[in-house]
Amino acid sequence: MRNLNAKPLLVALIGSLVISGCAKPHATDDIASVPKPSLDMASASHTTSSGPVETNIQPVQPADIQVALDQIYFAYDQSTLSEQARDTLATNAALLQTVPKLKVRIEGHCDNRGSDEYNLVLGERRAQSVRAYLVSLGIAPERLVTISFGEEKPIEKTFTEMAWSKNRRAEFKMLN
Repeated sequence: MRNLNAKPLLVALIGSLVISGCAKPHATDDIASVPKPSLDMASASHTTSSGPVETNIQPVQPADIQVALDQIYFAYDQSTLSEQARDTLATNAALLQTVPKLKVRIEGHCDNRGSDEYNLVLGERRAQSVRAYLVSLGIAPERLVTISFGEEKPIEKTFTEMAWSKNRRAEFKMLN
């Protein structure tokens, strides 16, 4: 007889546990129980309800800037800067100002028309033209060195105007 009286009580107890365990949490419980998204702490910061969270944000590194410095192009047998080249250099100067200790080598290049000697001189004039413009934009002269490769390092090796126009350029390489 005792077994029969305990069963309804046990069934009622288990039923109430199942019902209370499946109940929806209150709205305030939802916020507290949702896990916070995982953030890459090296490159992001966020705040929590308790205030800002300290993060280890890395400063811009020279390798990061390398990708951002755009090369510029020159007209045939010219070392003067086009308007487009000046715009590109203004963007490059702004990036260089964010990393004041960064030193850059400006490399002057030419297409393969003309003698080796002439192209070395033209490449140097191109590099010097770029350097002078960057200095006029506020970049310290001691951060900028120049070199001419003349026609020694072409991007395109074919003999078309399109290939030649890609080879008449100034590029930027990080020195530190």
